[in-house]
Amino acid sequence: MNRLLCTTLCLLILLGASIGAAQPGVPSNVQAAIFLKVLKYDKNTVSRSKGNIGFVIILDGKATNRKNEISSGFVVINGQAIEGATIKVSAVTLLSADRLPAAMQATAGNIIYLPQGTTPETSAAVVAYAKANRVPVFTD
Repeated sequence: MNRLLCTTLCLLILLGASIGAAQPGVPSNVQAAIFLKVLKYDKNTVSRSKGNIGFVIILDGKATNRKNEISSGFVVINGQAIEGATIKVSAVTLLSADRLPAAMQATAGNIIYLPQGTTPETSAAVVAYAKANRVPVFTD
């Protein structure tokens, strides 16, 4: 009896976890508000930015259909100021990971956001770029 109860409880816990995992992520406007608080808290945000905080949303070619959804949520922090530095949000679609440095330079980006569903190739390229250039990376 004890074994049956334990097995049943384990199955219920696993079922609950799988249902919870299927739930959609945090809406992008809520994420943006949270990230704004984190950026305000980090004392290095302004010194790292040199006047303008370039918050770049990196989308790979497979996530292009989510560009408007994600960008519209981050509009709430676009133009916000942190100790005199203004946040400029840009969304960039990468068709290949080797174009990341040019995209970061074109947008004057110094903070990267990787949305859910980014391919492993793009994620690896962003992490390598961020590590080499000491750029913080946010993700949901």
